[in-house]
Amino acid sequence: MFALVRETFNIPRQDTLKLRDYPTLRHVVGFVKENRPDLAGAAGSVPAPAPVPAPVPVPAPAPGSSVAEKVLGMVAEKTGYPRDMLELDLDLEADLGIDTVKQAEVFALVREAFSIPRQDDVKLRDYPTLRHVIGFVNKYLPAAAPVAPAAPPGSAPTAPAATVAAPALVVAEGPSPFVSGLLRRPVVTLRPPLDSCKKTGVRLEKGSRVVVVADSEGAGKLLCEQLESRGVQVLRIDARPERAEIEAALHTWAQAGNVAGLYFLPALDRSAPLSDIDLVQFRKLYRDRVLLLHGAARGLYETLNPGCFVISATRMGGQHGYGAAGAINSVGGAVTGFTKTLRRERPDLLAKAVDFEDGASAELVARALLDETERDPGAVEIGYAGGLRVTVGLEVMQAVPTDAKSPVKLDQNTVFAVTGGAGAITVAIVRDLAAASRGTFYLLDARAMPPASEHALLETVVKDREAAKREVFEHIKAEKGRATPAQVEEKLFDLERQAGILEALRGVEQAGGRAFYRQVDVLDGAAIKAVVDNIRAESGRIDVILHAAGLERSRSLDRKPVEEF
Repeated sequence: MFALVRETFNIPRQDTLKLRDYPTLRHVVGFVKENRPDLAGAAGSVPAPAPVPAPVPVPAPAPGSSVAEKVLGMVAEKTGYPRDMLELDLDLEADLGIDTVKQAEVFALVREAFSIPRQDDVKLRDYPTLRHVIGFVNKYLPAAAPVAPAAPPGSAPTAPAATVAAPALVVAEGPSPFVSGLLRRPVVTLRPPLDSCKKTGVRLEKGSRVVVVADSEGAGKLLCEQLESRGVQVLRIDARPERAEIEAALHTWAQAGNVAGLYFLPALDRSAPLSDIDLVQFRKLYRDRVLLLHGAARGLYETLNPGCFVISATRMGGQHGYGAAGAINSVGGAVTGFTKTLRRERPDLLAKAVDFEDGASAELVARALLDETERDPGAVEIGYAGGLRVTVGLEVMQAVPTDAKSPVKLDQNTVFAVTGGAGAITVAIVRDLAAASRGTFYLLDARAMPPASEHALLETVVKDREAAKREVFEHIKAEKGRATPAQVEEKLFDLERQAGILEALRGVEQAGGRAFYRQVDVLDGAAIKAVVDNIRAESGRIDVILHAAGLERSRSLDRKPVEEF
């Protein structure tokens, strides 16, 4: 709505504007009067009964509009839904299921198709519906760039003189790694000394504001002292609050001024080996490390602009678990993963996960973290081991037959336990493993085994997804009066997962193996233990665990519900 208000009253965009400061229509009216005093009339406060101007709707494109038809055609191609299912007021994410990543791709295609220059101040959240996207094109379409009329559905495509094609996919040359036998694996490599590296641009000086979520072994305390000696204002957090509490506290603290960055150190604290940790203890470690980092990053998200940093520290052995000794305090791996994800989402952010040896002193850790903040923006995973500064690289090698004994011999005596056993990619993997071994497979998934009465419908979903999509669309529309692609996809996804159960069982049996299905939620520790105990009781062993449970939901951190995380 704010985008429409600004556009209607010709108010420039303000990057410091916070929507939460304008929770009511009265506040919105006040915003307009503050920024357009020529419209405010007599001075004074806004009277209680003041009429509120209704938001000016985005004009509907004319029927058959070439811009609208072309945009709808591109979105139809991107989503796989025919145009008659695409209403202009459908929300791109909630109704069409176009996540943040795909929205960026759609905008890139739209800009290229209409020769619209890139605008760095354009925010995807200002264009939530197809109507808004079409309005964006109409607003920024170059005057000298007429749009070729869109071809009517079903007609043969023509080749207009000035058509701008979507960028083609670039396919790497060379044989598939599955054919060539190339293997790629992470390895520890040396990283140059910091004094040989570029500066990051982060300034830790008087006036800077930094958050330090400290460890319990002294590194955080020393780090705060060194920052304060430079004149940095430090908010030090020693406690382990709930995720929501730290998010709210940091969000409030950030309103007082710009924040230079966050140091997150709880994963430096030592813990028992995983083999000695029960589920209750593991969840506490996860809460105090990963969930706390999640809350801290969410609380500071709006202030983590270019030039800011997020640096996490772990104590997994100094090589992120890739050394010969493996990892200690291995929950730190999830902290590293979150840090890398944040960097991928915000590439203009300095984000590093710095790993230390078990015996690293508090002084060494504090000094290294300061140095890493100021130099070497080119690496995310850094380790300190054996007096060396290392990172994680990639080794490409040729897979060759070997006479060495395989850790696991795959044959008809091999017992597999597979979580997420109904997932599409899991079904394909299980089918290949069954062909190679003819072993026994226990497939674990949260869904119930489909009743025999639904098997025919599920077969149809597998054989003709487009027909099933149309059938589901019509069914939901008849039941609710309106059907969105997101609703259709949700139902199709559920049907496909049910069909996956049958496919996986059939694939194992056709390959000569044996297959059993167990309904279980992997988040239920007691239920998982009961299933594993049952498998051992029936088969006497478990040789291979393939953990493929989980759901992918691409949303930026500020838009991702906590429950989904």
